[in-house]
Amino acid sequence: MPVLAQHGFACGTKIINAIESGYINGCIFSPKDIPQEKLISTIDELKKSQKKPNLYFDPQYYATTVAQEPNAKLGYLISDYTDYFSNKTLRDLRREKNVFEEAAKVIEFQKEVLHLKNFIAPNVLIQEGLNSASSSISKNFLEICSEKTVNASIEKQTLLTLALDQSCFRSSQDLLDLVDEITGMDLKVKGFYILVETSKEDGPNPWFTPEILAGQMYLAYALSQNGYEVVFGYSFLPAPYLWAAGANSIGCGWFNTLRYFSMNRFKDLSKGGRKANRRYLSNASWFPLEWPHVIAFSMENGFTTDSLYINPQGEKRPNEEDEILQYWDTLKQKEAYILKKKTVESRTQQLLEDLKKQSVAITTIQSSGRIPYINEMLRGCQRSLALFAEFAEFTLTV
Repeated sequence: MPVLAQHGFACGTKIINAIESGYINGCIFSPKDIPQEKLISTIDELKKSQKKPNLYFDPQYYATTVAQEPNAKLGYLISDYTDYFSNKTLRDLRREKNVFEEAAKVIEFQKEVLHLKNFIAPNVLIQEGLNSASSSISKNFLEICSEKTVNASIEKQTLLTLALDQSCFRSSQDLLDLVDEITGMDLKVKGFYILVETSKEDGPNPWFTPEILAGQMYLAYALSQNGYEVVFGYSFLPAPYLWAAGANSIGCGWFNTLRYFSMNRFKDLSKGGRKANRRYLSNASWFPLEWPHVIAFSMENGFTTDSLYINPQGEKRPNEEDEILQYWDTLKQKEAYILKKKTVESRTQQLLEDLKKQSVAITTIQSSGRIPYINEMLRGCQRSLALFAEFAEFTLTV
């Protein structure tokens, strides 16, 4: 199940159409963006699909700690999901008794109310580094949720949430130590649902800074090597790197806020903006480009979803749903390409070679003012691969 829809506002028919077309393998639902009654009916409808999609519910428990902030914007979480969601502080969650109770409520809601077969356990966001109070609470959640799922006989259907902010990647040694600690816990679950927060919306995405991307790759590598399934939520352009390192799936949605993870999604920042131009994800550049650039420099993928961008008369006609279907299709094709290589080392080496080709493709688009931005991103990816190889203790041929 390489590609999952990261559900959000304005879903419409996007998910069901993509599942039936074979572009995605399932969905990670966002309670913030859908009333409980509508969620239940949507799940019931998707269960009828012959495609047998993998359906997950992200309880978004990490947002409980921002619920008391004056600019909190929690949507339906605060009105429709009070079975488990309420204001919480880290102080509330330092007591094991409270964590046991919170874990039980979230798991019971997914099992008894939503009647799901796959589960995502709750957790807090680790902030202020891996030696912080939130880090200790998060690790406590991992162990307690694992125990709870064993008691409920759903451990092999459950992903534990591991949510990290940017500060968790400042110290490589601390990250390596965290992985060692987690893999030493003997957690009995199916795997992990990993979220990495970034709130920077302009310029090179922090996912592409060497430490953060390499750190995500190492998480995928180490956890998969220990037999866990690894799902990264809110991921887009990093997907090939995560798959190469051992991730099983990524979640990606139709808005930028569904393609990277940020707690700002749960806050009212009163920031408006113009409607984004529809773009096309080209394999040649591995970056969304405007359609005229794709045509002018022959960067079409040659996939069936190309037809969503141009009709027989040559007129542009992509809408929001066309765009995400094209993105999901291209992501799926990219995963198949990556997994042709059978080892992490060979996949990482292939990505390094592909970056050289991407750089050449990008520099041909002389009229694009985004070239410096994209090239900076590509250089960051090259450094990320080198750093990941160092973490995983193998050598790349430069």
